[in-house]
Amino acid sequence: MKTRFFFIFYLCLPFYGYTQTVINTEEMRLRDNEKNFVGLFNFSFGMTENKAGRFIKPNADLRLEWAKERDRVIGLGGYQLTRFSDLNSPDTAPRNFTHKGFAHLRYNRQASERLTWEAFTQYQFDEVQEIDQRYLLGTGPRWQIAKSDSAFIFLGMMYMYEYEQTSAREIELNRHHRLSTYLSAGIQFNENVGLNNTTYYQPRPDLWSDFRISTVSQLFTRISKQLSITINVSLVYDSRPPETVPLRMFDMTAGFSYQL
Repeated sequence: MKTRFFFIFYLCLPFYGYTQTVINTEEMRLRDNEKNFVGLFNFSFGMTENKAGRFIKPNADLRLEWAKERDRVIGLGGYQLTRFSDLNSPDTAPRNFTHKGFAHLRYNRQASERLTWEAFTQYQFDEVQEIDQRYLLGTGPRWQIAKSDSAFIFLGMMYMYEYEQTSAREIELNRHHRLSTYLSAGIQFNENVGLNNTTYYQPRPDLWSDFRISTVSQLFTRISKQLSITINVSLVYDSRPPETVPLRMFDMTAGFSYQL
């Protein structure tokens, strides 16, 4: 059975804020027998209006990958906004429940059939989670545990340095070294329906009680060669968030995915 998985190499915990939304990038990785360039554009939009007010929720991300022989270059970007307006008080400024974005660049070098080394850098912000800016820089290996025409399992271990400026109560600068371990698995049930999941564990080696655990899953149904319907579910736990941020965060979205 012919499959058309596109897996992007592990995105090293693209959290937004301390209880950050996780983006699953395993659904788009360029296969060796495919073309040298692939792109994926995701967009979803929701709007609710009733006596409580009006909610709007646009969400978009773009993912591009280029590969030649043992080298890969991956670029990612995304933006999400959830805004509430009180229709009974038109002079009141809209309130943002979600306002975040990111840009990511990654380079991969295949060392052997089962081992790949990568390096990456990332910038992100999250207004609601009070992250003014966060910069990530990391590197590490990824192992292929199992892979077939209809399923895959990967294990990765990364070192990551993070620099962030927060404004939970006052301006604060954080500089941390973290380990990032993940397990990624996926299965394609038939030519049009597939499911993948990635679970991350990210502790500080100098303070093991400060850690993050997250899991993100995507179910997709292909409508045409380029267009799919997607459902994404993520759950994040942070052991040491700021006082203004909860320990856990859950997020579920549905939308469309278009392959360039």
